[in-house]
Amino acid sequence: MENQNKTIGQGNNNTSVVRAFDILELLNTCGYPLTVADICRELSLNRITCNNLVKTLISKKYLYKNDSGKICLTGKVYVMGQIFKEGFPIIEMFNTLAAEITKQYNCASHLVTFAGLNQGILLAQVPSVSIYANTLHLYVPLYCTGAGKVLLAHQPQKNADTMVSSLELTPLTDQTITSKEVLKKELIKIKESGYGIDNCEYMPGLYCVSAPVFNMDGSVNTAVSLTNLIINDELRIEHYIQPIQQLAQTLSQVSGYKKMRLDLL
Repeated sequence: MENQNKTIGQGNNNTSVVRAFDILELLNTCGYPLTVADICRELSLNRITCNNLVKTLISKKYLYKNDSGKICLTGKVYVMGQIFKEGFPIIEMFNTLAAEITKQYNCASHLVTFAGLNQGILLAQVPSVSIYANTLHLYVPLYCTGAGKVLLAHQPQKNADTMVSSLELTPLTDQTITSKEVLKKELIKIKESGYGIDNCEYMPGLYCVSAPVFNMDGSVNTAVSLTNLIINDELRIEHYIQPIQQLAQTLSQVSGYKKMRLDLL
């Protein structure tokens, strides 16, 4: 039955290594702890293989089993990400380009990565003082921020649906989306248009427009945004769409992604 349990490992790939990464990525994207049975089902692994992989990852301190017997990521993964962050090529490019854009439009800019657990983590910001600075680990909620909604919209559909179902849509302003059906429609629109908007949903009077940064394989776990935008009779939100998409395109190319949709520029 081994062939039926084969994952994406092909060619010269080591199947066990690929499956171990599949487990880490599944736990990161799903946003909550899973049982071994859950992991087996989601990745089409047999129980013995899955148990062995989980035990190995636990022994290496990448996973741990909580009081309910479910499997969780450890802080080691986050620490590795923080170390890698210092050499992450798009951060240097973001800091350079965002400095020009924020000065031109008199706004702020953020680079946000998807962190699972229904949240994003701020990687970089220009200027250096962030609107998220008073929150733990620079937490960025997914459902009511431009970057958060872009990240949520570009998750695999099954994962996005699961995360939306588990979200608590706490109203932070009068504009916050509190209906999960409305949020799902918003996410479809964001994915089709190539940008997302925070229409004062996170903070009163705070407008934001965001776009996805694509990885080499076309997946998205990073978004860039222009925020604290000046919106008036002369400056509409549409005024900022092209600049943010151009910034996202450049960062996507730095990440190795080539198939940009020119119609969005």
